[in-house]
Amino acid sequence: MRHKKYYWGLAILITLLLDTACILFLLHKSAPEEAFNLFEAFFRYQFIYNECFYTPEANESYFLEIEGQNPPANFMARFAGHSPRVKKGSDFVLDDLGVKRRDGILFRIDSWKWIGLGWLTRDHAEICGECDLSSSGAGTIYIWKRDKKGWALAGMGHTLVWDGPPMTPKPKNVTNDQSGK
Repeated sequence: MRHKKYYWGLAILITLLLDTACILFLLHKSAPEEAFNLFEAFFRYQFIYNECFYTPEANESYFLEIEGQNPPANFMARFAGHSPRVKKGSDFVLDDLGVKRRDGILFRIDSWKWIGLGWLTRDHAEICGECDLSSSGAGTIYIWKRDKKGWALAGMGHTLVWDGPPMTPKPKNVTNDQSGK
């Protein structure tokens, strides 16, 4: 009788371990590809609805950057034949005075993460990104949801990132006069 309980417990443990291994394998296999599908949707959305100041020269090239890095070549290949041309972010070079180029727009993903159960299901994500607005420091948080058709924008909100020196609060005028005058 004791051995039957042992075998059932062992069978359940092995089943749970196999299920966990299968889930982890599927997540590991699909995670990078699904993240790149999300990034592609984000950049294509930005190409249409960007907040950068439009100039005729800006239509010559789009530059892409993901978390301060150039996207991999296989990701860049997704934009082959796109008009305007799509190039890696490191090709976007400022002039000596730090003024942005006038022949294109830099689109950036500053940070991103799976949200909610998205870390497990890969169907909800948050991207903080922007197009080059010189030194404004403004970014936008985009919430994305994946359905049967692909990735779609579910919501967004603005955020302000200050890249300047730390701001210290000014001291309040404090008086030691306790007489009430």
